[in-house]
Amino acid sequence: MRRALLCACVVGLAAAQAQAQTSNPQILRLTLEDAIQTARRFNPAYLQMLNDEGPADVAVSSAYSRLFLPQASVFGAAVFQDEGELRFSSFTFGRQPSVRISTYDIGLEYRFNGQTVLAPGQARAERRSVMERIHGAEIELRATVTRAYLEVLRLRDQAAQARLERDRTAQHLRLAQAREAVGAGTALETKQAEVALGQAEVALLQAENAARVAQLRLAQTLGILPPDSFDLASQLEVFQPTWDAPSLVKMGLQVNPTLRSLQAAQDAARTGVTIARSSYLPTVNLSASWSGFTREASNVDAFVDDAISDLDAKFQTCEFLNEPRAALNLSLLPCSQFEPTPDRVSALRDTIEVENDQFPFDFETQPRQIILAFSMPVSAPLQILRPIPVLGKLARLPDPDIALSVEQAEAVRKNAMQQVRALELQLRADITEAVYNLETAYRTVELQKINRERAQEELRLAQERYRLGAGTFLELLDSQTLARRAEVDYIDAVYGFHLALAALDAAVGKPLARSSAG
Repeated sequence: MRRALLCACVVGLAAAQAQAQTSNPQILRLTLEDAIQTARRFNPAYLQMLNDEGPADVAVSSAYSRLFLPQASVFGAAVFQDEGELRFSSFTFGRQPSVRISTYDIGLEYRFNGQTVLAPGQARAERRSVMERIHGAEIELRATVTRAYLEVLRLRDQAAQARLERDRTAQHLRLAQAREAVGAGTALETKQAEVALGQAEVALLQAENAARVAQLRLAQTLGILPPDSFDLASQLEVFQPTWDAPSLVKMGLQVNPTLRSLQAAQDAARTGVTIARSSYLPTVNLSASWSGFTREASNVDAFVDDAISDLDAKFQTCEFLNEPRAALNLSLLPCSQFEPTPDRVSALRDTIEVENDQFPFDFETQPRQIILAFSMPVSAPLQILRPIPVLGKLARLPDPDIALSVEQAEAVRKNAMQQVRALELQLRADITEAVYNLETAYRTVELQKINRERAQEELRLAQERYRLGAGTFLELLDSQTLARRAEVDYIDAVYGFHLALAALDAAVGKPLARSSAG
């Protein structure tokens, strides 16, 4: 149901976008949180991760069903056997008519051993691992959407700055033309201003194209068709962070979903070792079965002939026995009951035909069968034995295959333990680095803000000097270049701060409360 609703939403959004593109330009207004929620609904990679939840749930249910419920099986078959001689080994049973056979078998089986007892706990741990991986994918999706959202804003601001620079360069061109007209400037200065304006036009064109491409990538990240334009409504502020690395490291070690997923996988691997060792313990198997079959011949003549022959043999035997009895004046046996008269043969045929009419559902039920079996591995006589721990005790190694499975499970557990330890070390380094980067990004914004103000003041002074004839046009171009670089650096510093903040959220494994940062 949820997948059907999701597909309907995707189709509806795509149809709405297609209709809007054929009429009025579509402008999609999004805050950063709106963009994240949209990506959670439509991003294909994230939706693929959600698909892992269903098998994990079924694995838990299956483990519990094997523990508490017997396994049921139903078998049915219909067979046609053509007429011919029936042979078994060197014995021949003569020519048999064609037959139709149907059979059924209903079975229940319950197996109880260490694996069935421990499997639910292992399945629950594996499900926790899957759910934490999904949560980790959501955190990564949030970081990816944030980066794409910030990239659109950054490139739009750079395009706006390039537009301002183009207008400023056009103003300088008009000033150079005016100075040349009154004889205060030279044609060389005018040409230089024209070249600078052309370069500003190229920079503006490239900046606007970069902003359009960033919009396409944002739509791709969200998992939707790109609208004509985005209206990105979030107001992002730069603030002084006051988080300390040790507290964030402690938080990350508790809540980071990737680490929690590995820890759950480690629990599953630990249970896997116990399951492998439980193979040394007995297995109890209880089974019950009900079955039946039908067998119907296509022609009963052979059966009738056999029955008549048997009846005639009984009649002849009876007559033979009556001869001495008659000589001794003893009462005679009633041989007439065996005489194969036409009426008796006809009744015999009717009886055989009724008994033969079984296919396909007139089953002859077989005796019910119940089996209670007990098994456990024993030591091989020629095997080299060594003591191994089993459930806290020492036992002999009974089977090399079991020993191999135990060693493999133990290796998986040790690998999982090392993966958890490696990720803990990585998280400590990543979170601490992210805190340092955020602090550095904040100080960079403050310094770039001062540099921008100084460069703008220098440009203002250079413009006044050139207007009054106290400075050259090359000095004005140098000041303009310096101001442009300072303004672009300030824009990059602002968005670098927000990218560093997003990286810190991703490293910790949860969005940090901004109110606690200042």
